[in-house]
Amino acid sequence: MDIKSRTLADGIAVSSVGEKVLPILLENLGGIFPVEDELIAKAIFLLMERKKLVVEGAGATPLALLLKNPEMFKDKRTVLVLSGGNVDFTALDRIVRLGLAANGRVGRR
Repeated sequence: MDIKSRTLADGIAVSSVGEKVLPILLENLGGIFPVEDELIAKAIFLLMERKKLVVEGAGATPLALLLKNPEMFKDKRTVLVLSGGNVDFTALDRIVRLGLAANGRVGRR
């Protein structure tokens, strides 16, 4: 099983970063932060429900990071770049059902 099949963020799932790209990223980014699939699913659900946006897992990771670490963004002007709409319908169905259940809006057996 490859790494892409194990995450909702398959668009950014890589087994290694290119040796030419990594130094550029480290020089220009504030850091690299992991987020769990559970939070990515929550971010996708929130974007669909509240903003009527369908965003793929990789594109929802900025919101997932904000949900995970809100203190990182406190008192800062923040822009989240949301991208991509390539969402598998089976995964989308699962995300919606989990999101509704997590909010106590539907029962699960």
